[in-house]
Amino acid sequence: MTCRHAVALAALLFMSPHLPASAEQPAPRLASDAVPDWSGPYLGLALAAPQGGNSWRQASSGLELVPGDWRGNGLVLSLGHDWQRNRLTYGARIDYGPGSHVARPRNALFINCADCATEVDNLTTLTGRIGLAAGKAHLFAEGGWARGSVTATNLGGLLTYADADLSGWTLAVGAERQVADGLSLTIRYDHIDLGAQPLPDYVPTGETRIEIGRMQIGFASRW
Repeated sequence: MTCRHAVALAALLFMSPHLPASAEQPAPRLASDAVPDWSGPYLGLALAAPQGGNSWRQASSGLELVPGDWRGNGLVLSLGHDWQRNRLTYGARIDYGPGSHVARPRNALFINCADCATEVDNLTTLTGRIGLAAGKAHLFAEGGWARGSVTATNLGGLLTYADADLSGWTLAVGAERQVADGLSLTIRYDHIDLGAQPLPDYVPTGETRIEIGRMQIGFASRW
């Protein structure tokens, strides 16, 4: 129920002489519950499923392995703070994913590898966000900085072609729904781009571009 509906109901109760006085009592409670306050600090925990895939390529010729899907679900811990002005919310948050996501590109015409793999772990994002409070729901969009550790291996891990920390950018959209006082169910999708990692030991102009999406569902606790 929105504030406007709650106010209209309260006005109707006050104007009707046939309603008992006790019927007027719930109106203040309905008005206060209509638009929860989304401001303040919060702590979140979500399960993240990776989206998209990864490939290796030879930049000089354009030859590219068949992309392998990202695998490996993981947890995402988040800490943030929101401020609210009327229905507009704005804030900042930091996310950390301690798990790893692995993709295994496959052989293609004129280019191949022997059990090669790309692994991304310790994904960290620092974002600003803006949102809209809509009753018990909260819609938001985010953007900011991302960082992760990238490892590229061949021959089942016997050869390591890259082991580096890369920085890039991230964009995210999401929504949350209040399910209890101070507790909300959240759903969020973020896209992370860490740029290209050179693989000169694979082929002279070899590289892999690290892009990964994460579909997240979890809970956030505000205080």
